[in-house]
Amino acid sequence: MASVGPALEIARLGVRYGATVALADVDLRVEAGEIVALVGPSGCGKSSLLRAVAGLVPATGEVRATDRALHALPAHRRGVGVVFQDHALFPHLDVAGNVAFGLVEARAAAEVRRERTAAWLARVGLADRAGDDVDRLSGGERQRIALARTLAPQPPLVLLDEPFASLDPGLRTRLSLEVAGWLRELGTAALFVTHDLDEALAIADRIAVLRAGRLVQVAAPHELMARPADPWTARFVGHENVWEGDEAARLPGAPTAALLLAERARWRPGTGAAEGAVPATHVAASPVRDGWRLELEVPAWGTRVRWTARPRELPGGDAPGAGTAGILEAPDEAWFRWTGRG
Repeated sequence: MASVGPALEIARLGVRYGATVALADVDLRVEAGEIVALVGPSGCGKSSLLRAVAGLVPATGEVRATDRALHALPAHRRGVGVVFQDHALFPHLDVAGNVAFGLVEARAAAEVRRERTAAWLARVGLADRAGDDVDRLSGGERQRIALARTLAPQPPLVLLDEPFASLDPGLRTRLSLEVAGWLRELGTAALFVTHDLDEALAIADRIAVLRAGRLVQVAAPHELMARPADPWTARFVGHENVWEGDEAARLPGAPTAALLLAERARWRPGTGAAEGAVPATHVAASPVRDGWRLELEVPAWGTRVRWTARPRELPGGDAPGAGTAGILEAPDEAWFRWTGRG
């Protein structure tokens, strides 16, 4: 049967731990089949939000899923799949028993349990480990089993609380992409907490940014990067060329605050003229994965700009020497400006 309403709708959600406010008046909607990543600095309330949806911490406000009032139900009756960083496998069950656990709880028929358990063990690449004790599994294998256990009952919504944080970077990237593929294949919605912005950008349909217990922006990945809600958000998602106040007033357009989207700008040694071009002297360089990170002095703006150059964009493919004069081309589409601070 097709679900009715969004997979998750949160209204005025609040969480307190004594005198500490962890979340305040959070509104968020996750559509059926949508993956929403929840990001923010440590202590901003990401895990508290997930635990409130799951019913694991007391909360105020409303939590609804497919028109069911979850906030009125205890945790074990909410029908939400949850995966935490620590795997939480059952040591008294073998690998297959762990995968089948949710199906048993859902009272699935024996044949359905056998078929889905076998299918998920094959999907996660552990079909030959069905009878093993879970303590014989590696960290990555344990997390695959935890994910299979959660997804086998085909819940309409899953909550993922940094499930890959303990894995090495290569395995983390592969597994997160695989899980996103599984979720989309099943049509399962997910609210996904991560401290890795690159991970969120790679797998999420939308990204929700939390700051001090409040949502500051919910947007598609490309929109978040190109049009952050405010200078704080711009810096949080990794933009370095952000100016406010008097510094911003010296920039083209004299905004209240401004962001230069460095990937839309270009620096080259020498002289010349182009749209938005200004003299910019190279001050220092440091190597990065895909080239060089250059620091450029821009006297006309009274500031410095950081720009990453790929080797093909530089003479000889190497970083220029300190003091090399050049031109920074920053056309209007390279700027995002805030003209007021509401």
